[in-house]
Amino acid sequence: MTEPDIALTDFALAVECCVLAFRFSRVRVPDPHQRQGARLLFAAAAVATLCGGVYHGFLLDAAPRVQNALWLVIFAAAGAASFGCWVIAAAALLPARAARAANLVGVLLFLVYLVSALARIQSFASVLVATSVAAGLLLAAFVTAYLRRRRPRALLGVAALLLVLCGSLIQRSGFDLHPRFTHNALYHVVLGVALLLLAAGVPALGAPNVPERVDRDERFS
Repeated sequence: MTEPDIALTDFALAVECCVLAFRFSRVRVPDPHQRQGARLLFAAAAVATLCGGVYHGFLLDAAPRVQNALWLVIFAAAGAASFGCWVIAAAALLPARAARAANLVGVLLFLVYLVSALARIQSFASVLVATSVAAGLLLAAFVTAYLRRRRPRALLGVAALLLVLCGSLIQRSGFDLHPRFTHNALYHVVLGVALLLLAAGVPALGAPNVPERVDRDERFS
């Protein structure tokens, strides 16, 4: 294994995301589109992190064709995860008809993102733009849920997105805790905590077109 710290933390993230995607088949969420968006988010993140672990663990010296194919999957999965965030936010912020229109826009943007990946315009800048826009919308949804409905659990989602930002800064800084535990591995640990908080916060979002429900219907169980 060429980069064990990065690969193993990637694999741990993949397992976590698989569990969270499965849990959202049971969790009670006010809007079914939010549930679908959450399942897409975590399932796509599982694919991206699994492929990332395979790359860093075993394919750093693989043929360029193999690496390019793997990175195409990673970029597509990252875009799908961003679209999942978009769907959750649209369902939380907009009435049903407007949310459907917003999701169509999201699909078009996702297709543009895929075309750029197929054209080999693959860079972390494109991933950063896609995830930043989706994360910004999701942050607005959590803040709105807290301010309008006074749902404390929505603050977990806010904390999750702030942690993702902190993790990105750590990754960009290149700060290594130890030669065998690099900044990328630390980023994965921070991201793992953020994803748990995000999953706990989604059921508190509510939706403009869904009546208020009692707290027990919003438990992440």
